[in-house]
Order: sequence, then C-alpha cells, then structure tokens
Amino acid sequence: MIFCQLKLGQNGWICQDMSIFYRAVTNPFLTSRMAVSLINGIQSQGVIATAKHFAANNQEWNRHHVSSDLDERTLREIYLPAFEASVKEAKVGAIMTSYNLINGIHASEHSMLNNDIARNEWGI
Repeated sequence: MIFCQLKLGQNGWICQDMSIFYRAVTNPFLTSRMAVSLINGIQSQGVIATAKHFAANNQEWNRHHVSSDLDERTLREIYLPAFEASVKEAKVGAIMTSYNLINGIHASEHSMLNNDIARNEWGI
C-alpha cells in the first residue's frame, strides 16, 4: 500500500512522504494494484509521486547496516512487482532507494537494481 502526505510547498502542493507499506508486500499483486491507482491519482493533480523504499526494506531497526539477503527470484516475485507496476503502468515520477543493504550492497549503490532493472528493464 502507498501512503502520501500532501503538503503545501513554495510552488503548490507536494507529496512529502510516499512509501510502500511494509506489510502489504506479502501480497505483491494487491500492492501493485494499489500503487498504480494511488500514483495515477496523485500525478493526475500535477504532483510528482515517488515510490520508495526500493527494495527489500523490511525493518526499521538498524536499517542502515542490516543486509536483506535474498535470491533474484524472491526479489523479482515478492519485492519488485509494485515498483515495476509503478514505473511501467503508472509512470511514477521518481524512485527512492532504501537504506538497507541488499546481499551486502547498499541499495543506493546496487547496480543490478538501479541500472539493470529500474533503468534498463523498466525505463525509469
């Protein structure tokens, strides 16, 4: 599920905080449908939506140091569908990476996720 808090900024309304609700990831299909609907609604009002935290962000405690270790199949079938739908179907304006490490690599530095998948496969 996606949550967005709209706040009035200098140039109009801005979406201050938008994140995939962590518990919803247990149903990738439902999360994808909800993400697309909400992003479409937000962006239809001239506001850029941001899907975050990309990807495999399951906990808040020690999130800057913990590594979510998983294989590619699990990543693609459980953790990525909502982000993929956000990019391909809803044309989300931005993706923000998560704080955690994924298989020992910080999400913001993860070439497979950011370059191979998000940029090259999905086109963001």
